Amino acid sequence: MLNWTVRITTLVMLLAVGIYAVGALVLPDDKRVTRSIDVAASEAAVFNVVNDMRAFNRWSPWAELDPNTRYEYQGPRQGVGAAMSWASQSPQVGSGSQVIVASEPNDRVRLRLQFGYNQTAMAELELAPSPSGGTRVIWHLDMDFDGDILQRYMGAFVLEGAIGRDYERGLTNLKNLLERGS
Repeated sequence: MLNWTVRITTLVMLLAVGIYAVGALVLPDDKRVTRSIDVAASEAAVFNVVNDMRAFNRWSPWAELDPNTRYEYQGPRQGVGAAMSWASQSPQVGSGSQVIVASEPNDRVRLRLQFGYNQTAMAELELAPSPSGGTRVIWHLDMDFDGDILQRYMGAFVLEGAIGRDYERGLTNLKNLLERGS
C-alpha cells in the first residue's frame, strides 16, 4: 500500500511541475503597467519635477515606507545621467537604482531601473495636455522577464496590482505637490 502512495504522490508532484512549466510558456514574457492622473499644472512645471532626480522622493510612493532608507545621487541633478540609488532593510523598499536615460522637455522622462535582485525595468513619465486643462501624467513600467518562469507568473498575477497601487499613490502625491505645494 505504501508503494502505491509514493507512486501516486510522485506522479501528482510531477504533473503539478509540468502544469506549472507549461503554464509559464503561455504567459507573456513582458509586462506593462500604466497609470495616469490629470494635474492642474503646466507641462513645464510637471516636467521640472519629474526630470529632477533629487525631487523624486518629494512625490515617490516608496519614500514614506521606510524613513531609514539611504539614498545616494550621482550625475547631474536633472536630465540624462541623473541617477539615484537606494538601500533599505524594508522588503517593501529593498535596494536598487534608477537613472534618467532620455529626457524630452515638457514631453517625457525615461528611466532605467535596477533592483537589488538583478532585475531591470524601464519606467517612463509621459506628459500630455489634459482634456480638463493642465497636464495628464502617464506613468509606465515595462518589464521583460527574459524567460524566467517565476517572473512570468509574477507579471501575470501580481505586478499589475502591486505596482499599479504604488503608481496611483505616487501620481496622487505628484498632483498634491504641484497643485498645493505640499
